[in-house]
Amino acid sequence: MLFIALKRRYYPKNHNNGRIFLSQRLAAKELRSHHNEIARWYRELQHYGFIEMTSPGCLGLEGRGKAPRWRLTELGYMKELPTRDFMRWDGTPFKDEKTDSRAGRPARCVRETPHTDVPENRTPTERIVQEKGHIDEP
Repeated sequence: MLFIALKRRYYPKNHNNGRIFLSQRLAAKELRSHHNEIARWYRELQHYGFIEMTSPGCLGLEGRGKAPRWRLTELGYMKELPTRDFMRWDGTPFKDEKTDSRAGRPARCVRETPHTDVPENRTPTERIVQEKGHIDEP
């Protein structure tokens, strides 16, 4: 899904491959996921050779952050032909390794919420609509 979101930002008329950007925060909102998952998906797309970072994110002028710029390897960049790095993948599976915390203590993980009200998570014997005592007729 992240690759599709990046590809939607490619405009062949403007030749913006290599300058495509999508911040983690905006991608998390668009894809309805957590920003940690978005960061993992970026690393995974890089590992398999679908995208390549052309300029890293930084703190821009006036304290506003700038998202990294990406190049889709299946498309040409400037006047160069597509590199298609994904075709040269060596077969090693993606393994997301945890990094040490910069603060010196382990990072807090994002706790998963049970989402009991979501229809997909209900058991078949459960009622579809939860009973509300204050709504029932006397």
